[in-house]
Amino acid sequence: MKTNILKVAIIAGFISFGMIACNETPADKEVKVEEAQENLENAQQNLEQATTDSINEYAQFRQESELKLQANDDRIAELKLKMTSDKKDLKIKYEKKINELEMKNNNLKTKLKDRKDGDSQTSWASFKQTINEEMDEVGKSISEMAQKNMESKD
Repeated sequence: MKTNILKVAIIAGFISFGMIACNETPADKEVKVEEAQENLENAQQNLEQATTDSINEYAQFRQESELKLQANDDRIAELKLKMTSDKKDLKIKYEKKINELEMKNNNLKTKLKDRKDGDSQTSWASFKQTINEEMDEVGKSISEMAQKNMESKD
């Protein structure tokens, strides 16, 4: 008897579950499909906007960086012109430093040109930080060289 009651209870449970699961009408399912399509369209628009923003940000960063690198080139050229040391060993050391700065500046230009637009956001942030740090380092070195040149004149 206990087993019969248990069987009836299990069968009743399955029937109840089946009826509850089938309560969704085709109209409800259609609404869910429409919502999913709207979510997909919104996601695509957000992706397009993010891609456009990323491209614009890279273009702006590249333009600003190229201006800074060109300014570094100009300052290096000025240093070459103003190189005034009567001592040959000091002049050779000075020329070597200037050539190193020029090479670093040119390497930065190459890195900037070789950067691919499709790289991930994390690598973009890392790239941007590295380029900025290296440009600052070159700029400081140029300023130090100019300062040393001025001191040697005195």
